[in-house]
Amino acid sequence: MSKFKGFMPAPLTPMSADGALALDVIALQAEYFKRAGAVGVFINGTTAEWSSLTVNERKAITQEWVTQAGSDFPVIAHVGHHCHADAMELAEHAASVGVVGISVVAPSYFNMESAQMIVDWCKPIAAAAGNLPFYYYDLPVLTGISIPIDEVLALCIEQIPTTAGVKHSAPNPLTLQRCVRMEGMEVFWGSDENILLGLSFGATGAIGSTYNVALPHYRKLVEAYEAGDIDSARELQGQALKMVEVMLPYGVMPCLKEVQQLTGINIGGVRQPFTSLSESDTAAMLKGIKALNIIES
Repeated sequence: MSKFKGFMPAPLTPMSADGALALDVIALQAEYFKRAGAVGVFINGTTAEWSSLTVNERKAITQEWVTQAGSDFPVIAHVGHHCHADAMELAEHAASVGVVGISVVAPSYFNMESAQMIVDWCKPIAAAAGNLPFYYYDLPVLTGISIPIDEVLALCIEQIPTTAGVKHSAPNPLTLQRCVRMEGMEVFWGSDENILLGLSFGATGAIGSTYNVALPHYRKLVEAYEAGDIDSARELQGQALKMVEVMLPYGVMPCLKEVQQLTGINIGGVRQPFTSLSESDTAAMLKGIKALNIIES
């Protein structure tokens, strides 16, 4: 049984008009996620624009999330970085402020040629976090790393004592099945628009970006699935896919920051290389989202 059975949003990073961090908004995010039924959060990942944040900013975000989450709302921190020393620094810091686990995505500028290379990269980072659970983070669509996640996880289990599981963000049912079969491993499914696929193959935890804005909808989907109402679950999954499809032409990340306002939270803009939506694009996109009746405040 997974320790985290349910949804963990990957929070957007709140920013002010001038692009600085707006850490005070994290309290509103934490309150909203708790009310919406999240089982924790996965911070400083892709949805948080981690590669556009400084090390000190990521530390500040981690500290604030732990503070606002409290003792009963788990925080897993992504600490991956293209600089090995910075990743280890982030891991050590995350452990010191009280997260419940760390996660690492492999670097993608210089090519990772084997599962062993990835594990060799992750090993010192995991060690820097002491006894904290370690979760490998696989996101091939952005990293370009095609090494199967199950091969990496198998080596992690052998060589990294704190290995607890993976964030499986490639919609690949074969590697998902192989990871789920590895005894004692937690498998977080990372493809929101394919949540039914994750459920059907045994992932009991899910981490994703659209859970920032539509978590009640996804919870209804899971409830329908678990009740055996597959037709309703498919319909709800279809609506979630339509939500993503509405955002895709404009860019999902900038859209999510605009859609978050429908939940009552002003999350600000995005950083380069993203650009914020124009007023007309925002209006058109939000019109499409509202028509789905998928967002609850």
